[in-house]
Amino acid sequence: MINSITTSLWLVAIACAVLLLCRGPVLRVLGPRVQYSLWFAVPIAALIPWLPRMPVQELVPLQFSVTPGVVQNADSYIATQSYLGVWIWAIGTLALIAWMLTTTLIFYRRLRANNNIETAQNLPLQACQLNQISSPAIIGLWRPKLLLPVDFQQRFSPRQQELIIEHERLHWQRGDLHFNLLAYILLAANWFNPLAWLAYRHYRQDQELACDAVILARNPDDTKTYGQALLASSLTNYQPSQIAFTFGTPHLNQYGAHPMKQRLQHLASQKGYSSWPLVAVLITAAATWLFLFNPATTEQFTTTAAEAVERPTPTPIVRVNPRYPAEAVEQGLEGMVQLRFDITNEGTTENIWVEVSRSNEIFHDAAVDALKRWRFDPRHQGRDYQVAIAFEMP
Repeated sequence: MINSITTSLWLVAIACAVLLLCRGPVLRVLGPRVQYSLWFAVPIAALIPWLPRMPVQELVPLQFSVTPGVVQNADSYIATQSYLGVWIWAIGTLALIAWMLTTTLIFYRRLRANNNIETAQNLPLQACQLNQISSPAIIGLWRPKLLLPVDFQQRFSPRQQELIIEHERLHWQRGDLHFNLLAYILLAANWFNPLAWLAYRHYRQDQELACDAVILARNPDDTKTYGQALLASSLTNYQPSQIAFTFGTPHLNQYGAHPMKQRLQHLASQKGYSSWPLVAVLITAAATWLFLFNPATTEQFTTTAAEAVERPTPTPIVRVNPRYPAEAVEQGLEGMVQLRFDITNEGTTENIWVEVSRSNEIFHDAAVDALKRWRFDPRHQGRDYQVAIAFEMP
């Protein structure tokens, strides 16, 4: 599991870096709708390590060598450090998710307790007006609610109001609020990575640009009116608490809460939409999966052809070296112990027994004791795996 988490985080970082580098050219040449669709490469990259592995055929058992003087606790220390890193990562991830849940609950509580809420009339979805927001917004994952500032009718013309409501409805119809929740969870899992924070920010911006592009494609004669609506929605000041709620509430989209200059620039240079970039993302993801789990790229350990079997023994994610017995060091003894064992659904080892021994029995206990502390990816749960441990004098 640790290997899968690490690989997933690396792939997300690579995907974010590539998308950030290509963002400017893609926006200029292909338009915001294509750029927004490319952000789906990030969750796809995160999922690649968790996809089923290709069946491979390797030569087994695994072989490791132990020499006198190996510090017994070295691998234990590395394992401890690895688990410490996992705990730190998990705490940071859970902290951000807790922040999201807390701000969401507080926002909904304020929404219910607000005495100034009035139900708007003649709107295509449930809507209300409240004084805690300065620009139109939509909130909710299952039952969307349109939130309007108290001066909505005064600040916007009737046609501008229609375009704004269409904009917010589009967020819901496309599933943007659900995608925002997924993006926030990915951000929480990558909280330590500055690229993830930058990517999240630009993802939200590209979402608004893509939504603008769709609205203008449907209403090509309203470019000027739509631009005026954007300007009017930006001529207010955000309160710090409102910014916090917007960030911590991923299923809330505010109409004017994104860089306005870039949005206005793209109004005059709209591009068509093509699905081929998303197809390219899927092809790249499939190629990455094939590369990562192709037998030619996996680590192999050499043994004799007579010892080959159909199922490979996986590489441990935590390996503790056996202690070279002091008595064997004194007598200058060497040997090899081949063990057979099972991997549990927790990645631990059990049912360990000595299958082949080309040495004095003095090495048996040391090999078995070490293997008891090895850890494997739980996806390799199974029986009758093999490993050969060679004890060699320098």
